[in-house]
Amino acid sequence: MEVVEKQEKRKRHREQHRGNYEIVNDILQFVASKYNCNMAEVTFGASLTYYQQKRYLSLLTNRRLILISSESKYCKGYEISILGRRYLQVFAEIEDDLGYDTFQEVSYSHF
Repeated sequence: MEVVEKQEKRKRHREQHRGNYEIVNDILQFVASKYNCNMAEVTFGASLTYYQQKRYLSLLTNRRLILISSESKYCKGYEISILGRRYLQVFAEIEDDLGYDTFQEVSYSHF
């Protein structure tokens, strides 16, 4: 198997199993890219399950990383806050500092 194929396989594996910070980052990036997006747009745009959507949108609004920009009887609109933009900036800096190699699968055979 070529090196490029292995890297793509690892990347797909990592995308299938995102951590909390990666999910938050994906949500914030999507909300930042679109003004006044609704729950369905966030769910599909950030590739969330219904459970994740409920959990993370509640968490992010309570932590003031995203704001409710509009609310009607049937729908809420979301936008990113200044604090959310700061989170994206810090997350990007951390990813740059760590680099892609950090996310490679770790072998625990030596334990």
